[in-house]
Amino acid sequence: MIRHDFPPAPRRTWFTNLAGAAAIFSGGIGSLFSAFALLMAIGKPYANSSADPLGIFLIFILPPVTLLAGICLLLRQRWARWWLVFLAAGAMLIGGKGLLFPAPSDAAGLSPDPAAAETARWIVMLPSLVSAVAGGALLLGLFSRPVRREFGAERPDDAARRTLG
Repeated sequence: MIRHDFPPAPRRTWFTNLAGAAAIFSGGIGSLFSAFALLMAIGKPYANSSADPLGIFLIFILPPVTLLAGICLLLRQRWARWWLVFLAAGAMLIGGKGLLFPAPSDAAGLSPDPAAAETARWIVMLPSLVSAVAGGALLLGLFSRPVRREFGAERPDDAARRTLG
């Protein structure tokens, strides 16, 4: 009898499942808005004649690709992991930019009370803080050893180091 010894399949991590579900949810909601924006662009082409390439990417390309990446992440496709790495790095960079160079707030300038002005400034900066922390946490999770092993992206010396001691 022929015996085939295959290495055991890597365990599926809860982090990858959660990240895939979040990408499916956000990509699905974004794709719905993208479809409506596309219908408006088809119906009134003069309304978006001044659209820039970044805007077109953010509205028409990013949501459907993120939806597809979420599905493929659950199927353990490598490109989907790298797409989420790209999105997490972008969120972290945009959040960092918002923390380092906050946009001026009208509410902070109108308040005579300095404590209220400081509170308004932090309320404006809170989304940037959340974006930077969430992007960093997603990057840490996507580069963790179990997730790398799950996608077959572990370096050979990592596996040798684990078996040798």
